[in-house]
Amino acid sequence: TPASLKYKISHFALADKLPKLFREANILYWAKALLGLVYNFIDHAVASASEFIFPVSTLLKLVWHYLTIKIVASLHQRLH
Repeated sequence: TPASLKYKISHFALADKLPKLFREANILYWAKALLGLVYNFIDHAVASASEFIFPVSTLLKLVWHYLTIKIVASLHQRLH
């Protein structure tokens, strides 16, 4: 029945939510910084190797994203 399908959405209290948001923002900040370092390294390595015709930079970035997603997925499986 429709009455039995009702559910409530609960939220964290503001005192609990702020530290979680701070941690999440901090993680995103450092992840962006790490990706920037990796991209700069890849771009520098590709620029110094002039014999490549294929855009290796794009390929390496895609591989890096794939590996990052696999690592996060494996950590998620271990925690749950």
